[in-house]
Amino acid sequence: MADDSRNFHIGQRVSFKDTNQLCTIHYIGSVEGTKGDWLGVEWDDPSRGKHDGTHGGKRYFQCKSNLPTAASFVRPSRPTNPPLTFLEALHKKYASGAQGAASSERFPEKQRVTEAPIKWGGKVVEEVGFEKIRQQLAILNELRIVILDGMFIAYASREKQGKDVAEEIRETCPKIIELDVGRNLFEQWMEVVRICEGLKGLRSLRANGNRFSSIALKVVEDGQGMSAALANVRDLGLDDNFISWKEITTLTAPFTSLTSLSASENCIAHLSPDLPPQSLSILALERNNFTSLSALAPLTALQNLQRLSLKSNKISVVSGAHLPGKESETAPRFSKSLSYVDLSYNAISDWTFIDSLHDVFPALAGLRVSHNPLYEDAAVGSDGKTDPVAMGVEEGYMLTLARLKGLKSLNFSNITPQERTNAEMYYLSRIGRALAAVLEADEPRVLLQHRRYSELCELYGPPVVTRVSASTINPNSLEARLINVTFRLEPSGLMKHQPIPKGVDVYRLKGIVGRIFGVKPLGTRLVWESDEWDPVGGDDGAYDDDDEDDTVTEGGKEGEEKAKGKWMRREVELEDGTREVGFWIEGREATVRVELRQ
Repeated sequence: MADDSRNFHIGQRVSFKDTNQLCTIHYIGSVEGTKGDWLGVEWDDPSRGKHDGTHGGKRYFQCKSNLPTAASFVRPSRPTNPPLTFLEALHKKYASGAQGAASSERFPEKQRVTEAPIKWGGKVVEEVGFEKIRQQLAILNELRIVILDGMFIAYASREKQGKDVAEEIRETCPKIIELDVGRNLFEQWMEVVRICEGLKGLRSLRANGNRFSSIALKVVEDGQGMSAALANVRDLGLDDNFISWKEITTLTAPFTSLTSLSASENCIAHLSPDLPPQSLSILALERNNFTSLSALAPLTALQNLQRLSLKSNKISVVSGAHLPGKESETAPRFSKSLSYVDLSYNAISDWTFIDSLHDVFPALAGLRVSHNPLYEDAAVGSDGKTDPVAMGVEEGYMLTLARLKGLKSLNFSNITPQERTNAEMYYLSRIGRALAAVLEADEPRVLLQHRRYSELCELYGPPVVTRVSASTINPNSLEARLINVTFRLEPSGLMKHQPIPKGVDVYRLKGIVGRIFGVKPLGTRLVWESDEWDPVGGDDGAYDDDDEDDTVTEGGKEGEEKAKGKWMRREVELEDGTREVGFWIEGREATVRVELRQ
């Protein structure tokens, strides 16, 4: 067993035959309480291990992952998959056996050359030799998009002469423009570079899911191969490599034409001042550990950056200056070239953050901000305080676009002029509601939370503010009585009961209706069916006096029949606007018909 351990080294990338799972060796030696040598490995899939490099209270090695199940001890005698070179993997996938036959279907013109059977002495024999090899090589020669992820590639070539390797690759597959070598056994980034030296037409490179022990670059013999190959690449993927931002910027330095970079899932929490090439226009830093926008401040120096994806981080604040050790952080201000930002699946929980986005991203036109606590916590209102009526997705959408003047798209939806008008009027009504809930002396404090208030008042006029007197305000209760409303959805007749505060405006009410019935709020028409009946012209063009009321029943067949004749139920449409429900509906009980607009 000791002899077996000599075949391995620290930092070696290994895949065991029984599972094909990839791992990196961090320890070789004995483990207390056991006999023989062990390999301490960190799995690429951190969920399949049993510990974090610690056994029996003793730490044997440190994992790059911070998950407690990333590591295992395995015996050196456990069979491994043999590592391959780039060309060996290329032949195995695209030009061997059934794979070769499948590939020939993609290039039928290559197959026609040898379709006629070869006969010898009147017997059909199998085609072998140079013609079959030529056919397979012709297939490789035409490949433009090559995917070799998970093929156990460890080297560009088994030869050490980089120039000869590049020439062999160039002769074998000269037309490759997109290459994926993710999830392989590379230990040195230089091996990936050596592959690229032979691919002069390469435009897109994916190296996701590798674990590089070294990112050092060596000077090739002619001094031109590396720079020429990497300088043409425009799209680079470095996801899930557990490398720092400084290492990422070191790797990307030779990619002078790079326009798109993905460096997601690398456990990055802050950025060093180092920068990728200024040519970069698209950057993805998803599934990292950022907690504030100020942690991204170095990116403000990228003058051509247009799209930034920060999905699935832990961002909750613009600046972390309130945290210990981060007192010097300030709100960043990005270049006006940046027009689209993805902040979905973060930890945003207040409207102050949303209001600050135009300060941080002055040219922001497209935003994705769904799946944040701000929209999922039913108790957060538009003023950031507890609200007795839950905020639905539609309302969160309206309030967000209303607060951000320059948005053209939100959560993958283009914003129409009518949507903006409706949202801004609704937002203004919510501000009016917040003002009505406080004393007049506290009005400036409320308006500090709504930066667009004056601007919206100029556009639509100030909202109706019905403020109660100081002696009657009870901050622990609703400002108005509850109305027990029965909503009836037409034409299905589905009915839902919901207590509604009289202080809720019509826009807010439609948001509630949209949530309980699963319909678009702005696509509904709400009609209050009162208990009163109004006279209408009958067949003879006249109607009786008020005594006729005594014969009308409020409901049932008789009432309905009267409605068809000289009497009909009084109906009031709740028109879109800032007026509160209490303005439209009288009493403590009400039935509201919900119609869907065509």
